Amino acid sequence: MTTDSASRRFFLETLRYIWPAYVLASVLILRGFHWSLPSAYQDKSFQADENAAVWAVNQIHFPHASPHWFPWGTGLFYQVYLVKLIFTVGGLLHATDYWMLVMGRLVVFASALGALTALFVLTRKIFDTWTAQLATCIFAALPGFVINAHYFKTDVPMTCWMLVTLVFAYRLLDTGNPRDVLWLGLLVGYTASIKYSAGLLLIVGLVTIAMARRKFHKSFSWISYLRPSRFGPAIGKISSRHFAGSQASTGWVSLITSPDPLPGLTIRLTSCPIR
Repeated sequence: MTTDSASRRFFLETLRYIWPAYVLASVLILRGFHWSLPSAYQDKSFQADENAAVWAVNQIHFPHASPHWFPWGTGLFYQVYLVKLIFTVGGLLHATDYWMLVMGRLVVFASALGALTALFVLTRKIFDTWTAQLATCIFAALPGFVINAHYFKTDVPMTCWMLVTLVFAYRLLDTGNPRDVLWLGLLVGYTASIKYSAGLLLIVGLVTIAMARRKFHKSFSWISYLRPSRFGPAIGKISSRHFAGSQASTGWVSLITSPDPLPGLTIRLTSCPIR
C-alpha cells in the first residue's frame, strides 16, 4: 500500500468514527458564532480580547511582521493574517473589523475541529476506537470548550496544538523514530507561540525523550529537540531580544542559529488603543 493510499484510508476511517463529534461541536459552536459581533448597536465586540486580537492582526503589514501586542502569544495572529490575505486577495480589498472578527472566529472554529481530531487519534492509540469516540463527543460538548470556541481567542487554538503535540509525543514512545524528536520540538515551540502557558509542554517533551531513550535504548539527542523548539516561537513571532521592530527578519535567523540551545525570551508588552 502506497503512502498516499494509507493516508487516504486513515483520513476516511477517522472521519467515519469522528463525524458525530464534529456535528455536535459544530452545532453548539456555530449557534453562538454571531454573539457579540459588531452591529447597529455596537461597533466592537463585547470581548476585549477579541478587539485586541483584531488590532494586532491589523498591525501586520509585510514586510513588517510585528503585531505590537504580546500578552498571550502571537501564533494565532499570523494564522488569521494568512486567512486575511486570502479573503482580501493579497490585501487589495479592505477587511473591516467585523470581517476580521469573522475570520478570527473561523480559524478558532477550525482549531476546535482540529482539537477533536487530535484527541480522537491520541485516545484511539492509547485505548480503542469506542473510547476515542466517547472522549471526543464528551469533549465537543464541554461548556468551557464550546464557549471559548465562539470567540477569536487563543485558548482553543492552543488546545488544538497541544493535543497534536501529544500525538507526536506518543508516536515517539510507540515507534522510537528519531525524526519524531524533531517534530516534537517544533510543535512544542509553535504551541507556546499560540499562548505562552503552553510552554510547559517543554517539560513534557523532555520527559517523553527520557522515556523513549530508556525504552528503545537509543541515544536520542536533547539538542535535536531543544533547537527545533526555538523554531516554533520564531514562526509564531514571540518578541525576543533577538528580534524586534525593523530587525524582525534577521532576528528569525539569529534565534534559530544561536549557539545557546534555549535563548532567553523576553516578552515585550506594547499598549494599543482599544476601548
